[in-house]
Amino acid sequence: RSRRDVDAKALKLGSHEALEYVSWLVKADRLYDVALTTYDFDLVTLVATQTQKDPKEYVPYLLDLKSMDPVMMKFKIHVDLKQYDKAVKKLAHGDRDLGDTHPEARERYFEEALKLIKKHRLFKQAFDYYNHSAALTQKVKLAFGEYLYQRGYSEEAGFLYSAADEIDLALTAFKKSLNVDMCLALAAKFSSEKKAELVEELVERLKI
Repeated sequence: RSRRDVDAKALKLGSHEALEYVSWLVKADRLYDVALTTYDFDLVTLVATQTQKDPKEYVPYLLDLKSMDPVMMKFKIHVDLKQYDKAVKKLAHGDRDLGDTHPEARERYFEEALKLIKKHRLFKQAFDYYNHSAALTQKVKLAFGEYLYQRGYSEEAGFLYSAADEIDLALTAFKKSLNVDMCLALAAKFSSEKKAELVEELVERLKI
């Protein structure tokens, strides 16, 4: 029999008979995974039953999901399905929806998101997802700067540190990359003595 993909919305709207038909066209595990992304546990249970999954495999998992708050539940589903981009997006939307309320939940959401952002290099996506929060965008910039600096991209890291208002880190990065113009620009508010020390250090670095 031929195997096809299935849309989550179509699956959720389908009848029991339609589900039975689809189960013949789509691999059982794929159908179950798509059902999970609807966050409809009745549908997931129906799909699991229809595709003859072992209850010992899915019942404890579904109970665990049901015990979570809705945002963390959606996050876990997408992480388990290795859909890391979507997982971060769910946490970002959860943060946005909370607004200025529940700071502890917001902090937990961002901590979990940042782990994934760093691990799977989702920095550019994160800038888009967290554009509702200047403070969290700054934290993403800092994390991206750290990532680049650790991999030897010191000049690029310097610009991100600067954008995150981490002047000391930016200065260190620009000194390492010998970007004299940016070093002097960052030192504009330094005392004359401190600025002279910086110039002397840059001269020594340029000699190497």
